[in-house]
Amino acid sequence: MNEKVEFDLSITFDKEYEVIANGKLKDTILKDSLKTWFFDMKKPMSSYLLAFAIGNYNFKKIKSKSGIPIELYYYPEDSLKQEPTYRYSSEIFDFLLDEIGVDYPWQNYKQIPVRDFLYAGMENTGTTIFSDGFVIDSVAFVDKNFVNVNAHEMAHQWFGNLVTEKDGNHHWLHEGFATYYALLAERKLFGDDYFYWKLYESAKQLQQLYSQGNGKALTDPKASSLTFYEKGAWALHILKIKLGDKVFKEGIQSYLNKYQYSNVTISDFISEMQRVSELDLQEFEQSWLKDTQFPFEKAKRLLAASSPDLQTFFNLQRELTSSNAENEQIIKKVWHSNSSSRLRENIILDYHKSLSENFIRDAFITKDLKIRQTLCITADRIPYGLKKQFESLLEDKSYLTIENVLYRLWISFPEDRIAYLEKTNGIIGLPNKNVRLLWLFLAVLTKDYLSDTQKTDYTRELFGYTSMENSFEVRQNAFSLIADVFPMTDHNLKDLVNASIHHSWQFRNFARNLIDRLLKDDKQKERLLELAKELKGKELRYIQSKLQVK
Repeated sequence: MNEKVEFDLSITFDKEYEVIANGKLKDTILKDSLKTWFFDMKKPMSSYLLAFAIGNYNFKKIKSKSGIPIELYYYPEDSLKQEPTYRYSSEIFDFLLDEIGVDYPWQNYKQIPVRDFLYAGMENTGTTIFSDGFVIDSVAFVDKNFVNVNAHEMAHQWFGNLVTEKDGNHHWLHEGFATYYALLAERKLFGDDYFYWKLYESAKQLQQLYSQGNGKALTDPKASSLTFYEKGAWALHILKIKLGDKVFKEGIQSYLNKYQYSNVTISDFISEMQRVSELDLQEFEQSWLKDTQFPFEKAKRLLAASSPDLQTFFNLQRELTSSNAENEQIIKKVWHSNSSSRLRENIILDYHKSLSENFIRDAFITKDLKIRQTLCITADRIPYGLKKQFESLLEDKSYLTIENVLYRLWISFPEDRIAYLEKTNGIIGLPNKNVRLLWLFLAVLTKDYLSDTQKTDYTRELFGYTSMENSFEVRQNAFSLIADVFPMTDHNLKDLVNASIHHSWQFRNFARNLIDRLLKDDKQKERLLELAKELKGKELRYIQSKLQVK
């Protein structure tokens, strides 16, 4: 972090591929089958932000209002997904430039998706790399989109890249700031209602974290991501309220201009904000940066003062705990007097057990995809009286809704399983193939649906998704479905051992936990012993350590 260097890069690789790196592409030289790309940077950056990506890419070039070139990369086969994946990119860039009020510090901005990336995204200088799990079509946009990650990594170009923390004690200066400015960008795109409900959701997460005894100060380098990101964003929200929008923005501009291309501490930031505002910020620093608690009730009061819908929701919470009236009667009054989508979603999430079939039937009438999705995911089994309403969800433009309702309908109405499978055949779903994998799983289990040949083909397809040619999200999804119902093939077990040394720690831990489960079964242990004879390298060493053999 403290090594500030102006990098000029030359990278030589197979000419059939595209090379993308920090800086401006100045020239390329072709020699036989090799090509050399020359990249130039004008300003220094910390060396942890150096990055390059090599792959088979196309890109679309756009410009911000300020004239900064923006390059949006995608795999050639994903040309139709380019727009929904990068939706609002130019709007976010222009908003951040205006909101921060400091010129974009780099020559250009590039965004590149890669397979099996360790994080959602990484803010390398002018060259954000992100997981291709965010490369989506228009239907998937409602379920999982790149907007927040997009804005977060863009904000880092100022907070983290232009001005960099000295060490982990000051990590708030990166993640809290990127999280808050991303939320401000979403506010611009989606409105105040979205903004304040997102703050409420993060406040609930923080309250739960601290109630479990895991509260940390923002100055603690060992704090969790939730603390750095969400409590960090809340701290900035509070500071902005305290100083007022105009003074807060002046302070941010002064801080960035003063410390540009250098390293900073939290004290540097607080001192600059005190100087500009002419206010003593010791109390703020103690309460929001050094204290391990999260003031949940204070946060709720601030939200209620800013959002009439949240005030309504908090009033509903109080009335439901204090009134002698039936819960549904109280809820119905609020439901019919306020049409806020977010309010209704949260009512269903928190109080679905208090709602009658008649209430839910009426709630289905809304065309709001998120409200209908919430009705689906909060239902364990579907009562016959609501069968038609839940069947209508199979038509919704949401892959998460289709996945959830297909499973619930299949469980609840065995006599109609074939009809549900026929209706959803051919739907792939999100990048993790959520609908297709579930469909294959249910199709193979459904009596009298498939011929012997079809059953063999579909089983082979389902089991094939554990192989390393697929993304780890697809592989994990496939392992989860197979493991509890079907005996794994030798190929599946080899794929699982391979997954146990994967570079993604989340996937690696999942695989290792599944291997531990299998080893409790003597037959599976014998199979793994036999398969170990075919393994090499890290895979062999790991499975030997689990089997305690040489």
